[in-house]
Formats: sequence, structure tokens, C-alpha cells
Amino acid sequence: MKLLKLTEPEEYYQFLKADSAESDLEWKELAAHLATGESYFFRDKGQFNLMKNWILPELIERNKSKRTLRIWSAGCSTGEEPYSLAMVIDELLPYRDDWNIFILGIDMNEEAIGKSRRGIYRSWSFRTMEPDLQKRYFHKRKNEWEIDERIRTMVTFYYGNLFNDSYPSNTTDIHDMDLILCRNVFIYFDFSVISVVLEKVVNVLNEGGYLITGHTEIHAQSAGLLRVRCFPESVVYQRGGDVPVETNGRARRRPVVQSLVALPSPVPTHVSGSGAQNTEAPESTRHQPRSEMVHSQTLLTEAEVFFRDGAYGGAMKKLEPLLQDEPQNFQALDLMARACANLGESERAARYCKQALAVNPFAVQPYYLLAHVAEEQGDTEQAKSFLKKALYLSPSFIPAYLDLGALYEREEDSARARKMRATALEFLKAMPPHFTVEPYEELTVGELSLYVQKMLGKGNS
Repeated sequence: MKLLKLTEPEEYYQFLKADSAESDLEWKELAAHLATGESYFFRDKGQFNLMKNWILPELIERNKSKRTLRIWSAGCSTGEEPYSLAMVIDELLPYRDDWNIFILGIDMNEEAIGKSRRGIYRSWSFRTMEPDLQKRYFHKRKNEWEIDERIRTMVTFYYGNLFNDSYPSNTTDIHDMDLILCRNVFIYFDFSVISVVLEKVVNVLNEGGYLITGHTEIHAQSAGLLRVRCFPESVVYQRGGDVPVETNGRARRRPVVQSLVALPSPVPTHVSGSGAQNTEAPESTRHQPRSEMVHSQTLLTEAEVFFRDGAYGGAMKKLEPLLQDEPQNFQALDLMARACANLGESERAARYCKQALAVNPFAVQPYYLLAHVAEEQGDTEQAKSFLKKALYLSPSFIPAYLDLGALYEREEDSARARKMRATALEFLKAMPPHFTVEPYEELTVGELSLYVQKMLGKGNS
């Protein structure tokens, strides 16, 4: 208002509301002030390690016949993210003369786009970058660093507005993408706008292409054509076929946690691939008449079927009457907690977790889910506390070690992150390589072991 020499807020409101070139320019200025332009090279090392060790090698192998790779950094700020991707690709494909590599950065802040194109940065942008990489890809210019021309030419930058613009777009070449990064962007949108933008983004992904967002940014959104892939460092989304957004009213949503798996421990758990599971009836059902037990087991079985199909609302409808009759049925409480969490009802999920723990204080599953709920709410310390309680109860519980490693890495505590992953790797080595450890059911134990080894080795370099 001061710059525009306006004295009343109403005047400024009317100025923004006007359909004029001046108003459009002011909206861009205002948006630049409202949005956080925070960025630096290799922000979130965990996700970059995942891309370097797993996702990009997979895409490169898949595309080796056509020799193309298309990547979109949506909300690129001042360019650190797409340039970081270019450096990773340069390491993975040092000889790529016959490849068509397209990396695009889009942002709604025109000043940020201008800085991106110049490719000159101060030391603050390198605060988590390895000094060797900085020297390899940048040239010192007084108090600043200029990116190497070879890397600069790998990236194209455009002004863009994710909500207003139409995609796919031939004008900006936004189509047929293999990898899209849209991190720390959805936090600026309300729930309905996230749905609109997410649909646009998915429409430009190739079959098998990946979407990576900030942690928990699109939780409880309809997954649509995306399938969830869980890795120790991050949940990512892959376009995996023409699956409708809803099938018979059953919405496909991101699973916070399906079921939990560990090596043999004092707590009854189930190991995927082993066929072994706890068959003992819960305490609350041991003295029931047989007919009531059969009815309870039928409801529980039907709820589990709904849950496995991603119909979490249907599972909850089956569990509600069961819990009215048996409020201390641990299996029903545990499943209800997971269904609530997967529908984004975090507070309700936490409540059922605590009820389950009141029935069985030695159960690992509720603590693990409480850790995910705490992380969802931004309480990292509470999340770590719950994960440590899970490990106290079951010292061989692999997912808790990997989740703690990821949390420590985000805090840049590399020593603790490494210790957690090394411990997880020891337990993984003791398991048959064809088994799976949920929630990483997309990976066999052998593949998960290889991934953890990479995180402990060159993946952290």
C-alpha cells in the first residue's frame, strides 16, 4: 500500500480486484512476498538419495531404447532443485550425447526465474552440499558461485502458475514427463485446490512416471491413477495404469500404514511371505458364545477385505458395530486406527491407537502408527519417541529403524541416521531375500537390503 501510495485497505482490495495489467503485475508482486522462496541445493538429501539410487536409474534403464528423459520441477524457486537434478543425471549419465535430456523449472515468481537463468548463487545455497560437488560444478566469482555452463544448458526455466495454467502444454513443453518434483508447493493450497492441481500434474506423467512431493503434502487426497510406493526415505507416487479415481464408491488413497512386519519377537506379528501369523483368539473374545465369536470374526474378516482393497470407509462401517459390542477387541481397534489414518482422520486414529494400547500395552503396531500421525502433524520429536518405544518392545522391528534413520537425516544427524540403517541392514541380512517387509511391500528383502546398502555407501556421499 505504501509503494502504491494507498491509504485504505479497501483501496488496495479494489486495486487487486480490478481486471487490468497493473493489477496482474501487483498480484505477481504480492505472491512473491507471500510465498517462501527458501531453497538450496540437494534439499532433503533422503529424497535425492532415493532419486539417485533407485528412481532415476530405473527411468534411465526403462528409456534406454528411446534415449529420452523428461523431468519437471514444479515450483522451482531460484533453480537449486532442477540444477541439483541435472548434477545427479550428469553423475549417472556422464556420456549422454545421444540422449535427449529435458529438465524444466517452473515458478510463479518471475524474479526467482530470472535468478535461476543466471545460475549465480551465494554460499547459503550450498549449506548441505558436499564441497567436492560444489567445486566440480561451480566456478567462484568473488563472493558468489556460478554454475558450470554444461549443467546450466541442461535446464530450461519458465514462468508458470500451477492453478491457472492448462496442462499438458506444448507451449512450455509440459507433457510426457518421466519424473515430476512438486515439493513444498501444495502447502500453499487448500484441499480442493490440491485436487485440481494434482489432477493436472498426473495428466502429464508418462505411464510408470514418478511424482515426488514434500512429506505428507497430499495425504488423504484421492490417488487416482497413482499408486503409492513406500521407500525408507520417502513415500512417492507412480502412475501405474488406468485405474479410476473411485471404483464402486471405493476411493483409492495413500495408505499411511497397511500392516506391520518384523522378525520374530515377543509381540505377535505377521511376516509377509512366511504364511506364519498369530492364530490365538484375542482376550476379549475367549469367553464369548461360539455364535457371537463367529459373527465377530466375520465382521473382522470383511473389514480386512475392505481395508486391503483400499475401501477404508467400508472397513470402518464393518468395525463400528463390532467395537460397540466388543470395545476391547484389539484387532478391531488396531484396524480401525489404520483405516482412520488412511482417510486423513489423524486425531481419531490416535484415539483408537491409545485404546488399543490400553488393551495390549506391549503391541508394536499402535506405537508405529502413532509415530506416523505425529510426523503428519509436524511433531518430529514425538514421532521419534513412539518409534523408540516400538523398538523397545520389538528390537528387530525394521521399519522403525528405517523411519528413525530418515528422521535423523532430515535433521542432518548423519551419525544417528547411519546407525539406524546399519542396524536395519543386519536384521534384513538375516531374512530370506524373497520375503517382503511392510510397509515396503513393493520391495523384496533383497531389494530393500540393496537400497539400504546404497544409503550407507555412495548414496550418502
